[in-house]
Amino acid sequence: MLNTKRNKNIPDAMKRLAAKRAFLKSPLGNFLTPEQKKSLENELQQDENKNKKRLGNSLKIEKTFYPDSSGIFEFNYIPPGNFISKEGKLIRIDYPLWVAPHKLNVRQFSRMCRFQPPRSHDQELPAVRFLWNDILQGCLHANDTFQVVAPFPPGYIVRPLTNEEWEYCASRAERFGLHDLGGNIAEIISSGKHNFRDSVLARHKTSRNGYKEIAFYQTFVKNIGSRIAIAPGTGKFYEQNLIKGSPQHIAVNGKHYEFFGHLCANFTRQDAENYCRLLGGRLAVLDSPDLIQKIYNTASPVIKYNICVAADFKNGKWLWSNGKAVQNPPPPPEKGEYFVMKGRRFAKTHTRQYLGFICEWTAEEFQARKNWKTRISQFPSHSIKTFYVDGKEYAVFKLLMNYPHLCRRFAELLGGKLAEPESTVLQQRISTHLKEFDAHATLVGGYWHYGKYFWYSSKNEIKGSLALTGQVIDPAPSLSAPAIKSGKLCAIQLPVQFLVEFPAPGSTLE
Repeated sequence: MLNTKRNKNIPDAMKRLAAKRAFLKSPLGNFLTPEQKKSLENELQQDENKNKKRLGNSLKIEKTFYPDSSGIFEFNYIPPGNFISKEGKLIRIDYPLWVAPHKLNVRQFSRMCRFQPPRSHDQELPAVRFLWNDILQGCLHANDTFQVVAPFPPGYIVRPLTNEEWEYCASRAERFGLHDLGGNIAEIISSGKHNFRDSVLARHKTSRNGYKEIAFYQTFVKNIGSRIAIAPGTGKFYEQNLIKGSPQHIAVNGKHYEFFGHLCANFTRQDAENYCRLLGGRLAVLDSPDLIQKIYNTASPVIKYNICVAADFKNGKWLWSNGKAVQNPPPPPEKGEYFVMKGRRFAKTHTRQYLGFICEWTAEEFQARKNWKTRISQFPSHSIKTFYVDGKEYAVFKLLMNYPHLCRRFAELLGGKLAEPESTVLQQRISTHLKEFDAHATLVGGYWHYGKYFWYSSKNEIKGSLALTGQVIDPAPSLSAPAIKSGKLCAIQLPVQFLVEFPAPGSTLE
């Protein structure tokens, strides 16, 4: 059965013209008589003249597209056609598209995304070590700037290729004038089956299964780049595909489990236990293969690396904290080796630092998780402080360096939200209570969105530029979030503390 990838936003005239042109140039076109060819050429010319205005004045059937006079960007014309997918299915791409002949190089990436990726001194080398949201911002910027000079016809935008488009292009790369689909650098694509939450797929012509899955927030991979295209889509694409970090929470057999992790983490066993204790739960016991599989299926790809769970070696056995023996355990530990979860299996590790941990609650504990005040006595007094401003209760938590989206989730689980001091007056009042924490910026409740910062609840834009402070792990602006320091707003990538606002008694936070 032929699986056709259709797009209703493209004018029928463009699809019809492209299909006829593709037929004329295909081997089937060789069976036409000279008279038939001439007749079809005349028909196509009349159709092109008739629909010239509707099709726009930039993207031409069978023509390479140059967005501006700089020569920095170039897009090869790709006609409609069929291909056999790696699963053996016959798929038809029934629309034309224009695809960059090479992966984005550093010069092109910097022009699109308005920052230079790290470790990229050679402007002509492929751009790597960037985030999915960064390439989305670059595509949005390119979509706007390209069309100032040459507006696209309806139904086309700048974006990465889909899984099917990439396979189609790879199947005829030489004919289409596309290069580097093999090599040692894979390419981010915008669609496909995702096995993990908040992940992005990358295609590689020579890889065993055709693609690999990477984490979004946590990954700057040195061998993954991007090839952009002018292809079907609407302005909604950029909003719908922006990844903001979603909770990785499941309920199984009356208990709750949630995975917390990122690739810049340095959780110790004690750190993981402290976070679980603060949230009213405990480090997870994974004594069921079915439970392990369900957690694995709902977590980010970080779950494949060193993850902390509640197992120890006692009396010659690996035991869970509830006393049950670990199924399929690793060998007994040697000196300096510790228990670790990696994906769906258990192993030993020489490091005492983990990239994530799994918290577990009973149903009753999860219901009572918002009673965090009853648990703060278990933590050093300098790590948590509560105060009131204008009748609202706030608490600052200084526990361990983390990503903003994880701090946001901690606040939600505690029954509040990251504080959103929109007014300068409120920022100043809050800051008077943060003096002993002022050595670092304190994360608040805003987010980055295509070059600007906004408050979560009101969606109001945070005016002015926010200086990036604290530890900077990468120049990617999409990784940062608003924070407050010395009474002023700034931006931060890896906060060590975060400010939570709690609802007044009898009310709920929106």
